[in-house]
Amino acid sequence: MVLHRHTFFLILFALLIVPPVAYKVFWLAGSKKAEGVFYMKQQGNALDQFRASNSLIWFMNGKDTVWFEEPGYLNSKEGEKVAVRFQKSDPSDAKVDTFRIIWGGTVIYGGIPVLILLVLFLHPHVIPYHVRMRFTRKKPFIQLLNPDGSVWYEEASYFWRDA
Repeated sequence: MVLHRHTFFLILFALLIVPPVAYKVFWLAGSKKAEGVFYMKQQGNALDQFRASNSLIWFMNGKDTVWFEEPGYLNSKEGEKVAVRFQKSDPSDAKVDTFRIIWGGTVIYGGIPVLILLVLFLHPHVIPYHVRMRFTRKKPFIQLLNPDGSVWYEEASYFWRDA
């Protein structure tokens, strides 16, 4: 299979972006909004190497009271109302309805690999602009091809300079 450089990177971007975004969109589509109450701020165990802080929040789901912890401090006072989203089938999987809490992990875990791929795409010495890529089941698994179909080869002196 032979792909142009742009098509190869477009497929890689799609493989990195679509799964985490789709998971979060489906989570949001199946979630229900509720009004929660900020109960208190907590510190982690004093003997932990890194004391993690979290916030304790509760909300009503029908006649049940659901408690959950949200990592990090919220800028809320005790007793203040906060917007909450939770899964109808699993109310304990609740999150405070803010962009940072709902999308923060997706942006970080999806954004860092995308930035690395963007650097690889834009840097002409990693995969040159004019080449196509051939994928095979035998070694070498990936070959870079010139526009005329010949195997792209750059002199070894480019990488290994003799003094």
